[in-house]
Amino acid sequence: MLAFHVLLLVFGFHAAVSNGWLSKTLSEAPHCPSSSPCCSASLSEADEFNLIQIRIDAHRMEHTDACTEDSYEPSLLEKSWVTNRETWTGPEHCDHMDSNTQQAWVDTARATQSKGDGQASQPVEMLATNEHIFSKLCRIGEAPSFIEPLAGILRDPRFDCDPKVSVFSKDWLVFPGAHATGSKMFFDAGGSTFGEALDFFTKSYKAGGNVFDKLFVWEARKQGTENYWAGVSPETRAFWEPRTSFFDGVPVSAEVGHEHNPVSKMYSSCKPEDYCVFKLDIDTPSVELPLVEQLLGNPQETRAKVDELFFEHHVHGVMQKYWGSAVNGTFADSYDLFGGLRRLGVRAHSWV
Repeated sequence: MLAFHVLLLVFGFHAAVSNGWLSKTLSEAPHCPSSSPCCSASLSEADEFNLIQIRIDAHRMEHTDACTEDSYEPSLLEKSWVTNRETWTGPEHCDHMDSNTQQAWVDTARATQSKGDGQASQPVEMLATNEHIFSKLCRIGEAPSFIEPLAGILRDPRFDCDPKVSVFSKDWLVFPGAHATGSKMFFDAGGSTFGEALDFFTKSYKAGGNVFDKLFVWEARKQGTENYWAGVSPETRAFWEPRTSFFDGVPVSAEVGHEHNPVSKMYSSCKPEDYCVFKLDIDTPSVELPLVEQLLGNPQETRAKVDELFFEHHVHGVMQKYWGSAVNGTFADSYDLFGGLRRLGVRAHSWV
């Protein structure tokens, strides 16, 4: 049955090149009942990987307009918040974004994190419809990519406004479409356990057509192999464990060139054609900030080797009740930091 679905998809893709009805072909492809063993929910990780390769082809065929220059275009929403970043990020931050905007942001971001019905263009269309909310990043030769705006207190826009929304909500993060060239690598500084963050990341990236070839994980507090994989399904572990280099009980270093400096490792491991992602969350500003400064201080290397960053910048202000005393700077500094990286071509996100 998998082969049948693959043939349908391939036929639709090739026909779309000459007839322009890719989305229609995909939307009309037959689906089996959710209880049937043929459904994708029951496919193995390897089978899903094969389907993802086809989704990459779909993405490339539907979105062929490449950027002619490197650029970052903040949305209208982001421009408003950047202008008022020093005054709007206090206790009354909820007063500066209406609930309809908050919900449109979250609904659209969620669509980039979850498997659709085979229509690779759906999240892109939703993002384009809400261009007043979502910012746009361009790299020469690549299709433009949307990203959540720098707005609010750099978390889910509903947080602290709607008591039902958790401080750990990730529903607001926008994930990219398929990257078709090179290898894909994820560098996780502060990995804790696979289930804590990497399970979310690998699933969200896979939804857009990206499956990592290699995961590098550092965790200063020794976990042990079984504890690291605790709660993860046997199939998921079987797929990802061979791809994972786990530095258990090994803290990251901010020393440039150190073997456990994740930025230096990205610079030496990643090629311009690869897709490399860095998550930095070790709750130690004295190490985190020098690593971010290393990215900003080497613009050419960063532009060529670092595609995406997730970083929880602990600063003074309304979030300090969660972060404690280990803070540095203000939300205005966070806006400047993430904005600077985005202007270098890095999809820089605040993290939780």
